[in-house]
Amino acid sequence: MRAVVISLAAVAIPILATWLGLQFLPQSNFRDAFLPNFSATALGVVLGIPVALALNRAQVKQEEAAKVAADERRRSVRAVQYLKMLQFSLSASLQFLSRIEANLQPGTIIYSNLDNEQLESTAALKYEILDDLSLAGSLDVVRFHIRYMSRLLDLYVNMSFGGLRSAIGDSGMLRQQELIIAEIHRGMPDTRNAIDDALAKVASFISSHPIEEVGQ
Repeated sequence: MRAVVISLAAVAIPILATWLGLQFLPQSNFRDAFLPNFSATALGVVLGIPVALALNRAQVKQEEAAKVAADERRRSVRAVQYLKMLQFSLSASLQFLSRIEANLQPGTIIYSNLDNEQLESTAALKYEILDDLSLAGSLDVVRFHIRYMSRLLDLYVNMSFGGLRSAIGDSGMLRQQELIIAEIHRGMPDTRNAIDDALAKVASFISSHPIEEVGQ
């Protein structure tokens, strides 16, 4: 409103001054012909300013709304792409847990480990990508469980090689591996449940944010 008043004043004052000046001109055919046209033009200018400002404000708001919508679409696309990557990683970890549960015995060697790289590298970033705090929290729970299971598996492998095995002997190594395997099996249900819960939330998020619609 203040901008409208200032704009009207900036235009109206010179126009009014000109109109008053014309009033003091000697009467003539030029003045009589020019004054009505000038008055009509001046009135049109004064009335057109609020309309032009209103149209400008409406255009600015529309552009701002379009920018916000575009930013939200880009964020949704980024979130879906990120979660699809994690979906693959979590599914692979779930399959690896089944393999461990079926095959890990004292004396066996496990050369691979759970995939926790994506969860660890995006631990803080996901809170900028996702607007679903429940999903982000579930991913943190999974990260904790997978990290713990990975450390147990690393410890199990370290028992099989190097100076530690030489120090405690084969029988000592097998006893320690049995303890580690027992701890892995104890943590298996909670890890599975955490991954299943996260995968369900990931699938729900992806289905509610179709990338084809988001990218339009």
